[in-house]
Amino acid sequence: MIPPIDAAEPTPNAVQAIAVELRRALRADAGIAVYLNDADGDLRLAYAEGSAATRFEPRRRPSGRFGLHRIGDEARPVGATLLVPIPDIRGGFIFLARSARQPFTPGERSVAGVYARQLATQLQAVDLERRWSVWARHLETIQRIGQRLARLSTEEEVGLAICTETKQVIDYHNCRVYRLEPNGADLTPIAFRGEISLYAGETTEALRCTVGEGLTGLVAQRGEPLIVDDAANDPRAVEIPGTEAIIESMLLVPLRYDERVTGVIVLSKLGYGQFGADDLRLLEILADQAAVALENARLLAGRDELLSELRALLEITQSHAEASDEGTLARNLARKMTRAADVEHCTVSRWDEGTTILRTLGEYCTAGASEAGDLTEFDLVDFPATRSCLRDRRPVVIQADDPAGDPAERALMRRLGQTTLVLLPLVTGSLPVGLVELSTHRAERRFTAAQLSFFLTMANHAGIALENARLVERLRRQADIDQVTGLVNHRHLQERLAQEVARAGRTGAPLAIALLDLDGFKGVNDRFGHVEGDVVLREVASTLRLSVRTNDIVARYGGDEFVVVMPDTGGREARAVAERVIEGIRARSYPLTDGTELRLAASAGLAVYPDDGRTSRRLLERADRAMYTVKDEGGGGLRRGVEAALRRPPPGSPGPARSPGRRGGASPAAAASGPSRPA
Repeated sequence: MIPPIDAAEPTPNAVQAIAVELRRALRADAGIAVYLNDADGDLRLAYAEGSAATRFEPRRRPSGRFGLHRIGDEARPVGATLLVPIPDIRGGFIFLARSARQPFTPGERSVAGVYARQLATQLQAVDLERRWSVWARHLETIQRIGQRLARLSTEEEVGLAICTETKQVIDYHNCRVYRLEPNGADLTPIAFRGEISLYAGETTEALRCTVGEGLTGLVAQRGEPLIVDDAANDPRAVEIPGTEAIIESMLLVPLRYDERVTGVIVLSKLGYGQFGADDLRLLEILADQAAVALENARLLAGRDELLSELRALLEITQSHAEASDEGTLARNLARKMTRAADVEHCTVSRWDEGTTILRTLGEYCTAGASEAGDLTEFDLVDFPATRSCLRDRRPVVIQADDPAGDPAERALMRRLGQTTLVLLPLVTGSLPVGLVELSTHRAERRFTAAQLSFFLTMANHAGIALENARLVERLRRQADIDQVTGLVNHRHLQERLAQEVARAGRTGAPLAIALLDLDGFKGVNDRFGHVEGDVVLREVASTLRLSVRTNDIVARYGGDEFVVVMPDTGGREARAVAERVIEGIRARSYPLTDGTELRLAASAGLAVYPDDGRTSRRLLERADRAMYTVKDEGGGGLRRGVEAALRRPPPGSPGPARSPGRRGGASPAAAASGPSRPA
């Protein structure tokens, strides 16, 4: 807190000049005195001239106002006195005295008031100049602090430096720096420092709190600073375990980075009302510097961790080059994952879908850990936690001493001397094909969400590495892209649609598909040839891409038919997308090499999960049926599956589960229309 002018400080020459001039103007021959408040709020004599000034002292009256009390020699009476308040100077006033018994007239009182205001202006100027000087020194100090913080590389170093350096600009008895954890709920002290013994008993565990809990949690929750003059009696405060209640003031400021709260700085000082607005502004400026330094330290730590993780992933990805068979590869993967995860044991197992047997391919353990030995096969029926991991394709963590854990897993863990077990699915494509087990054999471990995410990424890479050359070759042969249009082909569409249906069933998210057929396209091939027809199909594919959204999947289903898969989309939104696609096809002209410009239309059927079907096949059937209904009605429109559910397919029309190129043209009614001529 920047204190006001202290009466003990040297009196400015301008103040002395005003006092001397006022004494002369009012003929105060007995003396003049100027009283000002000091830093503690008490009146002190700041300037005096004349004998009378030494025979009076200020005292607070019962009313609360100050008056002068006569002291010293009573044999030298004073004829008349005058008290003139100095406005806006914290209760200061001017005392004037005459030897003659001649009271000060109203006009003289007015003159004295003018001089008092002039004196107040001078004192305010001095006070302002002094405050600016102090602020300038503080800001220079904060700038140096910010430069030092920027050179530090860890959050702990930055936190300790905040506690140490803040003392240069704000006096405190205790300082704490909290970090808001990634979960957005927990506040962890990364540094704390007590200047006196009353704060010596604080510990990291005792100081932990959550957002919304106590004064620190309140500041983190609201993102607003707080000055507390009496923390012990503040109803929002909570008692820190292991500490005693004391009279203290607190100053709390949130750490902000990129418009979000990342932590809190807390200062405490014994006594009531020890922090003011100046302290708050200084700490806010310092907090801005500290927040940037902490974020930089976090990013540096994240960079180092990321580099380590990338090296581990690279090693795992390259493991297939080091092994000639699946067992050797699995052992290499187990060794590298053990080291990357900093655990004592790792097992890699294979699971063939449709069976209940999990078969061990390879394992690795450090010194002191126990291998599974002859436990090379496990029946998943006996291990529900493992089944859950494979079914949901998510990590599962089990602690040996957790009563809520899977009893079968815990029994096996105790047999093998394991304390913590992490189950990770091995996934290829969207199917689980195996399991990675990471275990500790010493102290129990608690893994963060980020660590589990890294472990899962390692497992995913391990699953990829376990795929052999035959699978790679097969995947290469099975191209996903249609060579004519550049869109997803029929096979890949079936896979993606099956995945989206499974995801919709698992998460409850909406899903819709639209099946489109170009009206009269057979006439294009018949009249202009298939080469020109392919040109038109490519242009139509371009129109489709421009008409759908980023997350939509556009595929060539076969011939002149296309499918748009719309994840996370309900019926109303899907209808809007499909109508936009139809209108895009209708609004565009399609030039041919001979200068002919074609105009096309499309018929579309819409199907929405789960109303129109709960399987990919059923959704395609419903969309196909709806599309045929549009064809029968003349084409160039859109129907929803449920709207055509009761309608029988047209006589002689093929079923919905046809292979690509299933018709080679449009329905009879649509094929007769042919392409339009140029304008």
